[in-house]
Amino acid sequence: MMVTGIQSSTKSVDKSATPAASGASKSMGLGRDAFMKLMLAQMRQQDPLNPVSNTDFLAQLAQFNALEEMAQLNQTMTNFVHGQRLSQASALIGKQASGLDDQGMPVSGVVSEVHVAGDKVMLTVGASQLAFSSVHSVEEVPADVS
Repeated sequence: MMVTGIQSSTKSVDKSATPAASGASKSMGLGRDAFMKLMLAQMRQQDPLNPVSNTDFLAQLAQFNALEEMAQLNQTMTNFVHGQRLSQASALIGKQASGLDDQGMPVSGVVSEVHVAGDKVMLTVGASQLAFSSVHSVEEVPADVS
C-alpha cells in the first residue's frame, strides 16, 4: 500500500497574525490586531458555497470585545490592590514592625521607608528589607521618657 503526502488546503500561514508578531502581551494571548488578521484570513478562506454568516462574525467580535474588557478590568483591579497595599504599608512608617525576611530570618525594627520591588511592597526596617506580606506584628514606637 502506497501512502501519498498530505497537502494543505490553505495557501500559506501569515506569520504576522501570531500574538508575538502583533505585540500582544503574553497574558492576553491573542491581541486585537492578530484577532482582526485571523478573522480576515477566515473570511478569505471560507467556502464560497457555504459562507460563515455575518451573525457568527459579530458574535466573535462581541466575544473578543468582552474578553478585552475583562482583561482591562483585571489590570485595573490589580493596580488598585497594589495601590492599597502600598498605602497600607506606608502607614507603618515610624512604627515598630516584626517579620521574617526572604531567608526566613527574623527582622524587627522601626520602618523608615516603603518601596516597590517588582510586584512586592517592601519595608526598610533598620538595615534590612522586609516584604509587607511577611509582617506579623506592628507596634507603636514607645515615646522616650526622660
